[in-house]
Amino acid sequence: MKPKISIIIPVYNVAQYLRQCLDSVLGQTLQEIQVICVDHSSTDGSLAILEEFAANDARIEIIHCENTGGGPGQARNAALPHVKGKYLYFVDSDDWLDSTLCEKAYYRLEQSEDDIMFFHAHEVSERGQASKKEAQVGMAMWSIRSDASNYFDFTMTPWNRVIRTSYLQKHNLRYIEGNMSEDTYFHWTLLSNQPRVIFLPQNLYYYRHRSNSQAGSRGEYLSNLAIVYSRIKKYLMDTGKYKKFRTEFLTQKLWHVVWIHNYILPEFRDAMKQSILKSLDDDEIVFIKESKNISPAVLHFYHELLGWEQEHQTQKCPRHVYPLKNYRTIMRSLERFIKKANRIVMRPLESLARNVQGKSKKFTPSGTTANPNNVELCHPVETGADRQIRELSELVCQLSKEIVELRNQSQHDATWHREKIA
Repeated sequence: MKPKISIIIPVYNVAQYLRQCLDSVLGQTLQEIQVICVDHSSTDGSLAILEEFAANDARIEIIHCENTGGGPGQARNAALPHVKGKYLYFVDSDDWLDSTLCEKAYYRLEQSEDDIMFFHAHEVSERGQASKKEAQVGMAMWSIRSDASNYFDFTMTPWNRVIRTSYLQKHNLRYIEGNMSEDTYFHWTLLSNQPRVIFLPQNLYYYRHRSNSQAGSRGEYLSNLAIVYSRIKKYLMDTGKYKKFRTEFLTQKLWHVVWIHNYILPEFRDAMKQSILKSLDDDEIVFIKESKNISPAVLHFYHELLGWEQEHQTQKCPRHVYPLKNYRTIMRSLERFIKKANRIVMRPLESLARNVQGKSKKFTPSGTTANPNNVELCHPVETGADRQIRELSELVCQLSKEIVELRNQSQHDATWHREKIA
């Protein structure tokens, strides 16, 4: 029987976590799956674990891929010719899945006939302990957005999406290989072809934070990000899509490489600065000069990198360009907002129904006959739910005022900074 979903798992020295990963994959409620495990020259016993599981479950296929420094992208590409499922899913071998992930993805995509289904994930510690954080797909992405230009701000990971195999094959999509962020490249090439997308707002994956992973080590793997964006730009230009997505691409590239520059270990930052500088072409320099979508902090980084600070004899951004106090105030208000909102949103529907019935309780005055035309409405005193709604409304109003004030302050600071540079 043809599998409904093919799951690709690149494996490299993860013996400590591999059993949990494979147990969660083989324990899916959707049984018709193909599991392609790519041994990437492991030396810690991971291959022995794969062979043990494959001997007990015929759905597992082991592929051997020599590790020549191509990174996870090399292992994933090696598995693609072996895919037989109607849909495709990439899993990291140190993570694990919710048991219903494949079933929910398959039937949702079958009903909607979309190309990709996105979903959220739980974030867990290196030991597998639960975290309060969630790996969100996109910012406030509660509904499906049809414009492909809005997809690029989704989290760039391989495990938060299930993909229609025919869509991948139609556009001949592959990962880049090397010691660099292959997920960023695949994310852009995947979404720039304007797929039909659906979103399921559920946590269906468990993402493990590891300090010794490629991203967690904060080293060369991340410092090569500017090279990755150069490859993405070449792909967009070769496929005739760069003009359409120029603003989205440059806006994301400029802030993303700065964020990673500040995140990686200090000893890699000078080399990354040179890589960023080398990647900037005339088109991007013009964008930096003219764009109004770049934050003052990012703008300052590039002006300093390009030597414009000295050329124009301007001083560094004053501290008030970064209104941290205001941001903290907003975050505290947001936390209060979320707590109060959760108490209302998560309240059982039956309880809400009882509250509504209580507010509109009908009664018949004593000594009269029940008659629909002879009914008065009883308006009870404020209930607990009423009070929560009122407090939440007041909090939203206060929060809106603070956001407006912060936005006005930020616009003023950005205008001040541009005038100083000019």
